[in-house]
Amino acid sequence: VIGSRVDFVKLAYNDHTFVKSSKNDGPYPEVGLNIDADGVYTGNDYVDITKADVTVNVVGGECSKPIGTTTISFKIVGCKWGEDGWEDDELHKPVTRTIGEQESFSDIYRGVPAHFLHIEVEDVEDDAGDRIKNIYNFFQDVSPIVRTIDLLGFPEKEKQRKEEKERNEKGNGETGIAKKAPTEAEQAEAIAEAEVDADEGSVRFQWDGTLRMVFNIPDNDLLECDSYEGYPYPAGKSFHVMEYMQLFEISVKLYYELSPGIICDIVDEDEIKIQIDSQVGVDDPNSQAWKDFIEPLDQKTKDVLTHCSTSSKSRKVCLEDVVHDRDEQDVITGNARLNGPFYLATGRPNIVAPYTKRIYIKTIGGTQEVEHEAIIFIEGLYSKGKGDSFALPSHEPIMILRDPPGGTSSATY
Repeated sequence: VIGSRVDFVKLAYNDHTFVKSSKNDGPYPEVGLNIDADGVYTGNDYVDITKADVTVNVVGGECSKPIGTTTISFKIVGCKWGEDGWEDDELHKPVTRTIGEQESFSDIYRGVPAHFLHIEVEDVEDDAGDRIKNIYNFFQDVSPIVRTIDLLGFPEKEKQRKEEKERNEKGNGETGIAKKAPTEAEQAEAIAEAEVDADEGSVRFQWDGTLRMVFNIPDNDLLECDSYEGYPYPAGKSFHVMEYMQLFEISVKLYYELSPGIICDIVDEDEIKIQIDSQVGVDDPNSQAWKDFIEPLDQKTKDVLTHCSTSSKSRKVCLEDVVHDRDEQDVITGNARLNGPFYLATGRPNIVAPYTKRIYIKTIGGTQEVEHEAIIFIEGLYSKGKGDSFALPSHEPIMILRDPPGGTSSATY
């Protein structure tokens, strides 16, 4: 209003604090400002100096394991703040963690602007100072992973927390009143509230690594070859020897390989399922020999042999849950595995090359898939059905017996 006087300017914005910019070139006097008709009032800026704290977690898997030395960058959304984003060099330093040195960690950055921030992982290095390329590419590939956090309301929340703390301290200091110990329910509620408060001012970057699977037959594998470790089966395959017509348990475990020697055995059990396709109990369902073999069996035996088999009449594989170990508070602690015990059964041996049968296991769901092929050699009797038989040898002689030297015996094949 022309002729009015401005003695001070009060800015109200989310309990933030403002000061006059040192770069102002306007005509504001120390005492006040008279508004004249011909006056020009520009270049009188205010700077928001409100700061906040933010926690940045850069971790490996749901286990929250360290993955190396990380460099974090912060930028105010929509603003160019300094030449490199930070004016304070202390807040632009890398965060150093030795790989695998502790189970979990977080880093609190104090004094960041209380605004909308974009946060990125700009680099990841190993203990020798070399860039870990696969992890770096994950965070900073063609489309870098950016976390956005709203810290505008940080001052008000800090104010409320301080007031609550003062009230609690004042209440605890009253004389003549015995302090009542909190119940377990009250303690759990306080912990949950603290976790919510912490999550409100934190962001998480998670590197899962490569999903791996370990298949095992705990008790019934008869393979005893001393040199089996050198057997030329590639990764994702295994060889086992089993007795015919036998019920056996299988074990399937999952984990993420974060880096060489560092793993996380917690997976997303809500998203990931384990699919099992077993061929060890069945033959070609269209062959007459198979029909003659399975027809006289009782229904329970039939169901066990055809369990999880696409070769059965139902043509259905099994889709099973992943479970973990949990602590007393029902919090997952690790050991991701097939929900078990889980049983399959062997049927007849395979007398046709390659004389083996298969179990195919793979994960369904999640961001990665992994599969395994268990190659099973079944030893024992082979039934041809009612009254049928077959001659041995079927391909080459097993043994040739002759009279002592000088006799007139002969053997042909």
